[in-house]
Amino acid sequence: TEADLDSIVWNWNGTNYSMFDDSLVLMMNFDNRSGVGESYTNSNGSIVVDLSHFKNNGSVQSGDAGDISYTTGKYGGAYNFDGVDDAINFSANSFPDLSEYTLSAWIKTNASAGRIIERRAFFSDADAWRSANFLFYTTGGKLAMAHVEAVGQAVPVVTSVTSAADNSWHHVFGVYDGSEMKIYLDGALENTTSATYPNMSGIQFLAIGKT
Repeated sequence: TEADLDSIVWNWNGTNYSMFDDSLVLMMNFDNRSGVGESYTNSNGSIVVDLSHFKNNGSVQSGDAGDISYTTGKYGGAYNFDGVDDAINFSANSFPDLSEYTLSAWIKTNASAGRIIERRAFFSDADAWRSANFLFYTTGGKLAMAHVEAVGQAVPVVTSVTSAADNSWHHVFGVYDGSEMKIYLDGALENTTSATYPNMSGIQFLAIGKT
């Protein structure tokens, strides 16, 4: 384990591609590596280490049923969320406000709806939709990405054409380039829509898997 790694560059046919550098804001491997301080127990408070230079480590939230579980992923480990009240939570205060960003994950689900990652002002589920500034989620089995500004304000949403709820592993991307939101599924561009940059004012929480 290399704790002070600055960058990984992959050369393919004479062209360099940065796989890891200082532009990375959050990187969760879910590999339970003791060398970086992880020790998963499937219980509340277990630390999930952020391997980016921001070191925004997450904390496991196992819901009322206590059924969040650490399991085998596409590569290495993964967390299995119940789709109700399981999550990995972060304080969003130390995340930079980005005018452009990319969200990426490996997911496996057979549920028609659930959240992959979101950033919002309030922790309670009742306030989530009105307070989130971005959401990356599934709806009707399809991938979706949204920017939310305020109660009653129109929400720009982009949704994939293809369903991801087939109980198979999929590599998913949500991209905002400053003017458009884009959804990618397994390397293919699924859909695009115009969007403005979401208001970050008051944003305090970031969560993976929160419903």
